[in-house]
Amino acid sequence: MEINQDRGLTAIPDHVRDALGKDTLALLATDGHGISFPEPTGCQLRVVREGIPHGGFFAYNQYGGPEYAIEAAIEECQRLRKKYRITGNLTRDHVQWVESYRRSRGGYEYSYRVYIKVNGKVRAKSFGFGSKLPSADKQLHAYRTARLFYHFYEQYGDDINLYWSWFDRWKEVRLYYPEQPWFDWKNT
Repeated sequence: MEINQDRGLTAIPDHVRDALGKDTLALLATDGHGISFPEPTGCQLRVVREGIPHGGFFAYNQYGGPEYAIEAAIEECQRLRKKYRITGNLTRDHVQWVESYRRSRGGYEYSYRVYIKVNGKVRAKSFGFGSKLPSADKQLHAYRTARLFYHFYEQYGDDINLYWSWFDRWKEVRLYYPEQPWFDWKNT
């Protein structure tokens, strides 16, 4: 038995896929529910909020088989989403201020993030500051740039891919002004 290490439905071992009903497979196809398959004896639910891991390991033999273990993991994921107000609708607010705790770095990272749908898939463009809380000038600059990016998405839709790299120089240039003056990132 070989376990594919890719994400999504391709990561389900064959013996587990064969044990699942069509409804469960369809549910996992639309939303993975934070479930992975690190071992052939069970599935792992991974949900992290503010650096604290939730979820756990769901052993197939403790739940009466893969179908029941995965259903229990899905129910637990939905309970955690409700408890911590985790939403799957990432395009609800187009530009969001994000403070994400990075356990590996031992602190927070700050950014503005724009969520869009390109060719039917949710994509994100981040305008990040790293682990140092940015000044008000940097925050305003990043917010204006993120809003401009979203404006481009509204204008060009799926063709935003043509302009994606244009925003790579956002820290140095005020792209939101027609004359694009420089922004002194290091001294603000």
